[in-house]
Amino acid sequence: MSSYNDKLLGLDNLFQRSFIFSGEVVKAANLAYAEFMRLSKGAWSLESYSICFSVTDDNRYTSLAFMPDPAYEVNGIPFEVADRGMYKNGMGVVYIYRLVDYSLVNTTYMR
Repeated sequence: MSSYNDKLLGLDNLFQRSFIFSGEVVKAANLAYAEFMRLSKGAWSLESYSICFSVTDDNRYTSLAFMPDPAYEVNGIPFEVADRGMYKNGMGVVYIYRLVDYSLVNTTYMR
């Protein structure tokens, strides 16, 4: 029988290179989260979202995408029809920040 502590053992040395990012991205993520909460007015739960980020090769810009999870599946395929442009779990949005001064340079709304 495995205990809770056994399940946690080893997490402290699972630092895969593909998941390492600079602290600058964390600061931009906090700004993007604040923008997302203003947009959603607190109505869209992050539990129903996937959040993806990427950074340019020169580490000057980062994008943070808040993508709503599909509310339904039909034969294992995600499926949803928007009601007046809005999905059940909310709207998707991508924020792009300049990491030099943390300014928001672009916002793209998804259907």
